[in-house]
Amino acid sequence: MRDKYIFLDIDGVLNTAAEWKTPFVLNPRCLQNFQGFLKKMQKNYAIHIILTSTWKNSFRGNLHSPDYFSPLIRCLNDIGLRVNGLTQSVEGRSRGEEVLRYAKEHEIAEKDCLVIDDDRSLFEKDFPVKTIWTDAKKGFTESVA
Repeated sequence: MRDKYIFLDIDGVLNTAAEWKTPFVLNPRCLQNFQGFLKKMQKNYAIHIILTSTWKNSFRGNLHSPDYFSPLIRCLNDIGLRVNGLTQSVEGRSRGEEVLRYAKEHEIAEKDCLVIDDDRSLFEKDFPVKTIWTDAKKGFTESVA
């Protein structure tokens, strides 16, 4: 079974723009749709979740301790997954550059990467990695899944 690395944003993916007023909120519908998507992916791939979201800056240390991550951790644990890594934020670098840097440092081929994000402005126009774009107003919908 081939490895697939999913570089995951949270805001606009696992929640909606309407929910951003309250920090660290996950939308149950978005989580359910994402979980269904991952279950399908697991039929063909060994999935590795890498956080790219700015949430990762509060995700250091014990991955199970912050209360605001418990819905995400539960969703992933329910299907036998966990967060496997975090991209490193570097001043002046785009999220796309962070993904490519992580892949290079961990010797991950671009074809084995998948980015899920809502903000195209954080990626170069000719970004070489397959990307699923969500609408920040809707998050990870059933049609995206």
